[in-house]
Amino acid sequence: MSDWYGVYSLVRSLKAGMDLEMPGENGLRDAKSVDRRLLGYKLKVDDIKACSKRVLGLAQRLASTNKEVGTWSIAR
Repeated sequence: MSDWYGVYSLVRSLKAGMDLEMPGENGLRDAKSVDRRLLGYKLKVDDIKACSKRVLGLAQRLASTNKEVGTWSIAR
């Protein structure tokens, strides 16, 4: 997780394993920016998959130990 407004490079932060940027979307990690980096071969789909896997793994671990997280769903 980044410090608030502490990320200045989309590619470098993703490749370094920073999976969560605070305070949320500030323009660096929007779909258009990520797509542009993928098309320009600065990022690989595997880079995005690795970040996603770590975030989803954390959510699964939390869900297994916390009743409130375990009942959360994307539909909400």
